[in-house]
Amino acid sequence: MQFLRHQILHIENVLQVRCRFCRDSFLSAVQTARAGIPSANLQEDGKIAFSLIEDAGADYMADLYIPLNGALDSPPCGYMVKPKIYLTNAVKTRHEGNLFCIQDSITLLEQYIKKMDLLQITGNYNVIVFGLSDPADPQNAIVDIYIGVSGNVL
Repeated sequence: MQFLRHQILHIENVLQVRCRFCRDSFLSAVQTARAGIPSANLQEDGKIAFSLIEDAGADYMADLYIPLNGALDSPPCGYMVKPKIYLTNAVKTRHEGNLFCIQDSITLLEQYIKKMDLLQITGNYNVIVFGLSDPADPQNAIVDIYIGVSGNVL
């Protein structure tokens, strides 16, 4: 697995929703989150990202981040608006394979950060490059995983 340092993650006009889902319903949760996009001339604009908050075997909790093509003043009930997500000094790796094995890749990235004596300052931000099109096949997902680290040298 390759680890890249000094990476940037920049997502603007983000609609955020926290969701709980079981292993077989992640793509359904994404579709439900997409349905919350207000129809006021706003559309999804870019790759969906998520932060895995809790992995309890078959049950998960995550924040979904949906980039929009414009600013949203008032979010729908249950959603939050973030003007931007911007990591300027992140370590990145790519997870390829089963979407539900992503925690293994996150753990490897966290171990690399510790091994290199870097200070982790954010959780994981996972950008889905490929794998949202077929709900029946989570085996072929490609997800870029970012974790922010401190640029300070002490």
